[in-house]
Amino acid sequence: FPSHDSFGDDFVIEKAVSLPQLPGHCDLYSRTHRTVVDWKTSTKDKMVQGKHLDKQKKIQVNLYAKMLNENSDPHPVERVSLAFIPRDGRLRDIIVWEDDYNPKLAEEGLAWLDDVENRKEAPKPERSARFYCGDFCKYFDPSGKVGCPGL
Repeated sequence: FPSHDSFGDDFVIEKAVSLPQLPGHCDLYSRTHRTVVDWKTSTKDKMVQGKHLDKQKKIQVNLYAKMLNENSDPHPVERVSLAFIPRDGRLRDIIVWEDDYNPKLAEEGLAWLDDVENRKEAPKPERSARFYCGDFCKYFDPSGKVGCPGL
């Protein structure tokens, strides 16, 4: 990116940003486009199936936008972008998602963080023990009679 920034005044690369309750690290910001970009890696298979883009990633990049907007040295953000680079592919396989900055998604992320910090008990696992143990552990036995019942 610096080689495409003739005067060195467009791109901000690897900037530490924060909100009072959350630190972050912005991969790329373009002053010209008022866009924050977060790099992600995935597999080509997940990208083809559309499993690379989820709400959590959208929340994360919108949080970076909020942090940049509210930073002590503010950078106005109007657009957010996720660039998915396939670990098992080529540059031509990169997929880019872009949208308007959505402060509501950033606030949703902060509300989730607040909920996690204020819980008295751990939440139930989002996935089953079979997901984590079944295909990987030779001791996994969901009945618990022979081996480990899982998480």
